[in-house]
Amino acid sequence: MTFTTSKRLPSAVLTGAVSLALALAIGWTPNHVAAQTAGTLVGTVTDAASQRPLEAVQVYIPGTGIGALTNAAGRFLLLNVPVGEQTVSAELVGYRAGEQTVTVGAGQSVQLDFGLSQTAITLDEIVVTGAGIATEKRKLGNTIATLDAATLENAPIADFSQLIAGREPGVVALPSSGFTGEGARIRIRGSSSLSQLNEPIVYVDGIRVDRSAVQNFNGQGNPSRLDDIPPESIERVEILKGAAAATLYGTEASNGVIQIFTKRGRAGAPRFTAQADFTGIQVPTNRINNIAGFARNADEQAMISSRWGKSVGLYEVIEEPLVPTMLETGFAQTYSASASGGSEAFQYYISGRFADEDGGYDAAQNFEPVPGIEPEVDTNRRVSLNSNFTLIPSDKVRIGVSTLFSDMEHHTPDNSNNIYGVFSSALMSQLHKASANNLYGNPAFATTRENMYQLNVANSSHFAGSMNVGYTPMDGFRLDGVFGVDFTSDDTFNFRPYKWNVDGFSGSTPDGSRNVQEHRSREITADLKGSYIVTWMWAT
Repeated sequence: MTFTTSKRLPSAVLTGAVSLALALAIGWTPNHVAAQTAGTLVGTVTDAASQRPLEAVQVYIPGTGIGALTNAAGRFLLLNVPVGEQTVSAELVGYRAGEQTVTVGAGQSVQLDFGLSQTAITLDEIVVTGAGIATEKRKLGNTIATLDAATLENAPIADFSQLIAGREPGVVALPSSGFTGEGARIRIRGSSSLSQLNEPIVYVDGIRVDRSAVQNFNGQGNPSRLDDIPPESIERVEILKGAAAATLYGTEASNGVIQIFTKRGRAGAPRFTAQADFTGIQVPTNRINNIAGFARNADEQAMISSRWGKSVGLYEVIEEPLVPTMLETGFAQTYSASASGGSEAFQYYISGRFADEDGGYDAAQNFEPVPGIEPEVDTNRRVSLNSNFTLIPSDKVRIGVSTLFSDMEHHTPDNSNNIYGVFSSALMSQLHKASANNLYGNPAFATTRENMYQLNVANSSHFAGSMNVGYTPMDGFRLDGVFGVDFTSDDTFNFRPYKWNVDGFSGSTPDGSRNVQEHRSREITADLKGSYIVTWMWAT
């Protein structure tokens, strides 16, 4: 006989047993499921050309957080790779990235090898804006053009105006009259005002500099302040266009902003450069029309015959190349040198430049000299010095000091929009009125010969100095301070010597005159900026 005994367990004991079972199940299930739904990737990464194993290659599956670095033998191992088709990437600086697609089975170990090819490194372009920090160009919402002076080393560039002209869409360098020393007027996306300055704001190594031109008398062309900067010392130029310039720098920057960065020293042995340039200057005279005239009566026929040695009939047109005879082949010489170098804690860059240019104007060759007074010439002489020093006392502090000095002496005859201009008076000549005291037949104001003795001289000095301090107290947090000053001093003279009206034609101040114009400018920059960069990462 069989007896069966049954006993009911208390509910508390049953509940505890179920809880323990669930806990065991929960603790066991993920690993078990992972083992059943994941695989493994193993492989080797080598140089495609030499088959040499590559160490520290980053091998990863994008979007999964799964990745590893190769060891010294080029081997890698990826665990818990999801089952199915996966895209695997391999990247190493100096090599073209590799990418392969592989199918992974549950519990399988799949072999995957990469062969990477060497390639030039393409880095993100870094620019400095009014936002206060160096920023990757592709991350900006503004239009910024960058001119790298290194790409123009072999171009025939004599000054900043030539460096920037035609290099960037929307940036126009309006040409001058062509006389020596006159600079171009820079316009970014055209002119915006009839009464205000249309020049862009200019910064050199972080400080604002005087953007006005060196002023001359009588509406003629002016030397550019930007040409004070030796082109050999420029590392790059950044141009900010459009409304973004006004947003970052204020309404005064509505014409755009030009930022010029000069070269810095690099750690290493001293490096020296020296350069001498010699240039001939010649105006294409075949583009200049001859001056035409004709005789209306017998007296004018006689004057033409006496002055020009031609026998002409009434109303018979004659032509004379007056303007081309006022030109010659000019000559320019430029000497520049630089020294750079330093250690990891201190770097330096020093450069100097001397430029002397005698333009293609020489109207005096057509006339007899006048004892006691000299005609005006077309010359420009400029000395420029630039220096940059960088001190790095620790990995958290960086101090930079920059200086720029330029001294210029500019001579030019009356020209451009000027009734006393030597060329404008020649262009208004009337051949039938030419005589011994009016060799070109000028109808009014002064003869061309008299205009040659009006002197215009501009003496200009320019100094800019700045200190830049960068402090990084912690990762991602940076403070930058820029402090500097820009001084300009211009003295411009218009001088008519005693008895300058050598032909007795002009009645304007025959005893001479002297006009003086002074310009003094001081720009002070004090700028403190802070930035804190936070990197956010999301796991999927």
